Amino acid sequence: MRQLMVLVLLASLMASLFGQQPAATPAKKAAAPKTPQPAVAAKPQPVVAAKPQVAAKPQGLTVDSVISMVQAGLSDDIIIARLRKEDKSFDLSPEDMIRLKKASASDGVLTVMMDPKAEIKPVAPPPAASATHTPQQTPATAPAAVESSPSPVVASPPNTSSNTTLDTTPTQQAEPAEEKSKSRFRLPNLPRLRPSGGSSSNWKDQLKEQLEGTWTFSKIGFDRIRVTQPGTVLVVKKDGIVGDLSTDSTFSKTTVQDGKVTPPKGAIAFLQNKETSHIFKAGERVYLWKVAVDDDELALFLISCETFSVNAKGTTKQLRYKALLDFKFQKGYLPTADFANVKTIINDVLATEQEYQGANTKSVSLGQTPQQVEGVLGKPEKIVNLGTKVIYVYKDMKVVFSDGKVADVQ
Repeated sequence: MRQLMVLVLLASLMASLFGQQPAATPAKKAAAPKTPQPAVAAKPQPVVAAKPQVAAKPQGLTVDSVISMVQAGLSDDIIIARLRKEDKSFDLSPEDMIRLKKASASDGVLTVMMDPKAEIKPVAPPPAASATHTPQQTPATAPAAVESSPSPVVASPPNTSSNTTLDTTPTQQAEPAEEKSKSRFRLPNLPRLRPSGGSSSNWKDQLKEQLEGTWTFSKIGFDRIRVTQPGTVLVVKKDGIVGDLSTDSTFSKTTVQDGKVTPPKGAIAFLQNKETSHIFKAGERVYLWKVAVDDDELALFLISCETFSVNAKGTTKQLRYKALLDFKFQKGYLPTADFANVKTIINDVLATEQEYQGANTKSVSLGQTPQQVEGVLGKPEKIVNLGTKVIYVYKDMKVVFSDGKVADVQ
């Protein structure tokens, strides 16, 4: 009996030992997953993520940020000041430039982006149109304003003064390179037609129509060298008309009053003097290409029929000469003047080839004395004295005297 109890006790002891051994194994296996948890900790992550964000700040302005400033309505001065402070040169690609222009960025902003130290020239705002200008005034002066070339007479916009006057304000035309150094001295003042209101302008329009009906006005090319449509050829009858190269932007104004031709004088002539100026002489031929009428003035614009060899900066070119001939009348004369009288005054200085030849026809008759011949032809260039036979030698003829009377003309 005692042995049986011992066996039972041993069996229960063995059972308890074998029952506890499997429970210890899962405890060890459950502890194993806990060990990798500390290794998976994300403590370094905040340090790594913060550094790239701080490194982006030194980049400063970008093309997109400039576009944003433009679209926000900031002025060019503010944008350019910010770009200069940045002192950074942008390597703009064509695509960048197109994006900037589409965003309405100015050329000045683009220039400073590429070169922060570049100088930006201010752009003058366009002249404001007059509030009193009406479409009805345009047809009266438009033909003169766009006749055939960019002359200073038509460069400025018409003034809407209520009275028609001959404006003498210098115009600002683009100048050839050789004239830029003299642009401060755009003298003399040139006349240009202003639109006028009321019936007071009717006589001016009529006078222009009569002039255009008397002579055919020529049409010239934009360069003022080519005569695209030749008109009436006029001959200069008096010396002293000052001409400038037709390509020049300024005019030397020659005045005609009481039949006297007066070239520019004094300070105006000194400032306007050019080595390439040309003085027209009697007998030279010109075309008429524009006219301007004022209350007491009549301005004719001429251009030479012939071309001249002109040395410009070492290069010889064939150029024409233009001239401004300003006829001055007594106050109040032109509005009521008979056109025939006005034409006579003009013909005293300019005439058609037929009129010029007729006025200069000189005749020598048999039996005239040397004094009579000199009264017609002037003094001879040479005199050949052969006793009873004397020969007067002129440029284009010889007059033979026998016994003091004209015996022959050769």
